Amino acid sequence: MTELLEYRRGVDYSPEATHWFVKLGPIPDTPEWHRDIYRFSSYPFPSEEAARRFAEGEIGRNPGRDVAIRFPDGRVFRYFTQNGGIDE
Repeated sequence: MTELLEYRRGVDYSPEATHWFVKLGPIPDTPEWHRDIYRFSSYPFPSEEAARRFAEGEIGRNPGRDVAIRFPDGRVFRYFTQNGGIDE
């Protein structure tokens, strides 16, 4: 049986630490005002696995939403870029 991990409500962010950033584009099929407010957002994660799991979960919740992971070395992995892409 898999051991349950503790859920963290926040990430201790430090500019000196290594983080993977999940960048999210606007949610498709929402009113224009919603897309303007939530045009692009970025969330830091302490590991590649955590970033990947969040990104894939977001794709499941909002199919068609642009989702990308920016790696610490600057590389970007795009999951989906149909709706205007993710700004770099």
